Formats: sequence, structure tokens, C-alpha cells
Amino acid sequence: MLRNLVRKDLILSRNAFLWTGVPFLVYFAIVASEPVVSLREFLILSAILCALMPVSVFGREDKFKAAALTYSLPVTRRAAVQARYALAGGCGLLGTASALILGVLWPWGHFAASDLLNLGTILFTLTAVVAIAALLLPFVFRFGLFGLIWFIVGLQILGIAALLAKTVVGRDAVRPVFRSLGRMVAGLHTRLGDPAIAVVVLVALGVLAAVSMRVSVFLSERRDL
Repeated sequence: MLRNLVRKDLILSRNAFLWTGVPFLVYFAIVASEPVVSLREFLILSAILCALMPVSVFGREDKFKAAALTYSLPVTRRAAVQARYALAGGCGLLGTASALILGVLWPWGHFAASDLLNLGTILFTLTAVVAIAALLLPFVFRFGLFGLIWFIVGLQILGIAALLAKTVVGRDAVRPVFRSLGRMVAGLHTRLGDPAIAVVVLVALGVLAAVSMRVSVFLSERRDL
């Protein structure tokens, strides 16, 4: 049943995935051509966009009032939520992997295959995709397209607040905070190459995904269509 639900979403949303995915690949090729973009920055950017793509497609259901069709099928809402999580994770990882492969094969790219084919890079990609999808999907299941919009607007407000804080308290006062965040991300990327750290991260990702899915099921079962 789970496979059939995933196939249903792929068939009904194939045009949306196509028209969203092709511009993303073009954008990834442009970014990969920029020598100032590091592998870590490229990973984060591609993971964010590829995780947003399936979530935004799910949000379109709310716009066209199509969620009632899915929930009218002889399946539980839990099964429908699980299918969405499987599709979001699969599409996010596939899209990010395609972006990384494009970054290596693109003639004007500057990434090496040896930089991508290591445990740290693979787990960093998995961490980014799972974390983004786990944070976004409960908003979509509860509020539909508006949930996604509110989440993105909230991030933009945080960015504006950070810029205002830099203006008010001074760049020198805020710079250590951003440097600490950068070192934290860089440290995570480096330490994921350690098998022991990798196991801990995988367990944490599993717990995060499970909690997010339970929250989405709870919200979905209480949503009126």
C-alpha cells in the first residue's frame, strides 16, 4: 500500500516535479561553476532546495483542494503521511545526489569525485535533507501551502532580525556568532567521517524523523478537509 501511495503522488505530481527539477539543475550547474563556492556551501544549498521541492509539491494539494482525494482512498492517514515522508526523503536525497554528480561532471565545475565519495559528505547530505524535511512536513500537514509559506517567511524574519542586530550592536559583536555557527557546521562535516560519530548521527536522525512523523500523523488526523 505504501508503494502504491508513493506511485500515486509521483504520477499526479510528475509535471510539478519536472518543472521544478529542471530549473534547479540549471541553477546547480551555475553555482558549481563559481570557484568561490565551497563544497560544504554547495551541499547545504542543494540539500535545502531539493528538500523543499517535494514539500512544495505536497503543499500544492492545499491550493487545489486535492488533499481530500488522498484521504478518501481506503488507507489510513498514517499510511498517507508515511508515504509522503518516504517520497520527500527519496526525492530530496536523489535530487541532492544529482546536484553533486552534476557538480563533478559539469565541465566548468571545480568539485572532485574524491571530495564527494566519502562517508562525511554522504552523511552530511543525509543529515541536511532529513533535518529540513522533518522540520517542514508537520507545517505542511497541518496548514497546507500556508504552512510552508509561514515557515519560509519565519526564516526570512530571522534573517532580517540578524541583519538588524548586526546594524544595532555592530558587525564586530555579531561576527563571532556567525563564525561559531560556521565552525559548528564545518566540525560536523569533518567528524561525520568517524564511524562512531556517524552511528550517533544516524540514530539521532532516525529519532528526529520518527518524532516528526508522529507529529505529522497527529496533526493530519485532526485536520478538517
